Amino acid sequence: VVLVAPVCFGTAERLDLIRVFQRAGFLVQRVRNAPTATALAYAEAGHFDVGEHTLIVVDLGGNALDLGLFSIADGVVETRHLRGAPGIGGDALDALLADWLADRFRTASGVDIAGDRAAMARLRAAAALARAELGAAGAAEVELPYLAADAQGCFVNLRDRVTPDDFLSLTADLLSLYRAKI
Repeated sequence: VVLVAPVCFGTAERLDLIRVFQRAGFLVQRVRNAPTATALAYAEAGHFDVGEHTLIVVDLGGNALDLGLFSIADGVVETRHLRGAPGIGGDALDALLADWLADRFRTASGVDIAGDRAAMARLRAAAALARAELGAAGAAEVELPYLAADAQGCFVNLRDRVTPDDFLSLTADLLSLYRAKI
């Protein structure tokens, strides 16, 4: 098994990862950085013509932003630079979107779910799906039936729409941070 880890993982985290997989019965051959694994797979798939090429890999994994700069020539992938920034990965984007949706839900229904862990967990999962959907569509519909109960005990459903402009405006600060890291 070849494992893929965030760039920001140090020796201790990598050894812990290896131990977990070994306890599960796997023979771990190697641990690769996520951007390196992507670059190797991309080169192996034949996406480059003959000659020298430069590839930049930006990986917004769960909790980290990983960056890699690679040179590719004649089937050889050379790592030029790797950088990881923990705490600002895709989860951070999902949290911003979930908080925005929670605010809009409170305004529309009068129900504040910010302190409801179960409702917020459902909303974060829906935000992650919406973020992925925005990459392929002009907008994302978010529907969560029975998200919370109002003061009378009646269930309230969340139904909202997220556009790319909405997403870009609420994540502008984080996207600026990504640009600075790149």
